[in-house]
Amino acid sequence: MVDATQNWKLSTQVSYASTLLSAEWIQEAPSSAAGVLPLADYVTATFAPTANGSPPSFPSASNIAAETDAILMVDPYGETSAPSLPFLDRFSTCWGNNASIIASCAAP
Repeated sequence: MVDATQNWKLSTQVSYASTLLSAEWIQEAPSSAAGVLPLADYVTATFAPTANGSPPSFPSASNIAAETDAILMVDPYGETSAPSLPFLDRFSTCWGNNASIIASCAAP
């Protein structure tokens, strides 16, 4: 994570041993005891994930719908987080503020 306005970076690596053949990367709205809070305007977040030290094998463009479960998030305030199609070993999510006009998120 990088905040260019404050000139700071945060990076963390989490180990997880699994025999399963799937992985998840999740970006979600914050919540409190009162429920879901507004999603911050993060503009675009790009993920370059690794699993067991290697990038995932994303499906080809022709098989993307059948093999990838990308989810569009819409919070109670109409803000959205839309995923891009993967490109090589990366994908992005893009913030939006009008659930009735969901803009596509360009691949990184």
